[in-house]
Amino acid sequence: MALKDQILEDLKQAMKARESDKVIVFRTLNSAIKNKEIELNKRENGLNDDEIISVIKKEVKKRKDAIFEYQKGGRKELSQKEEQELKILRKYLPEEMSKKQIENEVNKTIKELNPKGTEDFGRVMKAIMNKLKNRVDGALVNKIIKEKLN
Repeated sequence: MALKDQILEDLKQAMKARESDKVIVFRTLNSAIKNKEIELNKRENGLNDDEIISVIKKEVKKRKDAIFEYQKGGRKELSQKEEQELKILRKYLPEEMSKKQIENEVNKTIKELNPKGTEDFGRVMKAIMNKLKNRVDGALVNKIIKEKLN
């Protein structure tokens, strides 16, 4: 089953079960997917699973940022609501690679590209992100590459 179909099926199940919190998350996610389809002119064919995962990652990042801001502002109840939404969204993301696995990939890529130093950071980052796509956190990869190039 395609990821989009799974999300729509889960939305139907949440509606039948009257789980309003989940319904809101699924509707928001579905809306974000449709907006991305319009942006990329893919209304007829729809997005592929990788593109949908990219949309989900953006939604996850929004939740993480909101949690940080709510905690900073002392709004624990809103922070908890965002954490619940985050749990629902993470269900659709592939399992992320461990730091050790990422370091191994970074080392391999650095050997392949033989960068001259930090000025080749962008080239290394692009190569790794193309290889690992949606299985890694870009901020962690960024940090690891900077450590290795310095």
